[in-house]
Amino acid sequence: KKKKKKRERNATARAIDKEEEEKMKDLVASLEPPKVDLDLDAMQEELGATRDQDGFVVRYTDDDANGREEETKILRNECAILDRSAWGVFRIANKGTEEEEGGDVVTFLEKLSNGGKLTAEEIGSMQPGTGKRVNGCLDVYAQESGAFLVIASREDVKEKKVETLAEECKISEVMNLASRCVLLTVCGPKTLEVLKTTGLAAVLEAGKEYENAHAVFGFENRPVVCCKTNEFVGKCGDGSAVNFLVDEGVAGQVWAAIIKAGALPVGSEALDALMCT
Repeated sequence: KKKKKKRERNATARAIDKEEEEKMKDLVASLEPPKVDLDLDAMQEELGATRDQDGFVVRYTDDDANGREEETKILRNECAILDRSAWGVFRIANKGTEEEEGGDVVTFLEKLSNGGKLTAEEIGSMQPGTGKRVNGCLDVYAQESGAFLVIASREDVKEKKVETLAEECKISEVMNLASRCVLLTVCGPKTLEVLKTTGLAAVLEAGKEYENAHAVFGFENRPVVCCKTNEFVGKCGDGSAVNFLVDEGVAGQVWAAIIKAGALPVGSEALDALMCT
């Protein structure tokens, strides 16, 4: 009988322990922050994204006219964030061998900028971390080892203009970064105010003499290139904007951080309309 009672007590104790363990698990679960899906596409969908046939966001509403008007106001008065992954970001390098000289970078950039004028001295004087906006339509950023980042228009991407010109001008290395990176653009008169709270405003605070200043920083052990641009000056306020070239693995986190800081999502239609005025 004593053994039977002891077994019963042990069984009861185990049941109580298991019940307490379950209660503790429930308590711990209630204290943990909810897991957030930081997939960029999913977050854009939650914000009401309308996409074109290629999957790029054109606006954040189903209402064409009113939505575009509201987003245009954001561009003119607030801080906007756009996913401009339809644009192309290319890394070009021009490394000649002992047997042959490197290609003609000057001609390549002139043709890509639709007739902009450059000299070899201008190209050679670009220090890593600086750059130039050529002919008002092409952002060029100098990197280490003589390489450049170039942001090409949607039209140039569709027509494969970068690759064609690179072959014509015998540029030795051309890498399209679109397959693994997302291009996020933050612009508008409140851009500096918003980005200061994220720690991502360093390139904007560089003096005007540092045209197209840019820097690389790590985010969750993935690279993010932060690039200053004057592409929207006079259209989206008088200050510079920032292009973020983000590894696709952390694009959602970077987007969420900038949204949390106060940026408002805008699609490409409103920006296109504004740039045409």
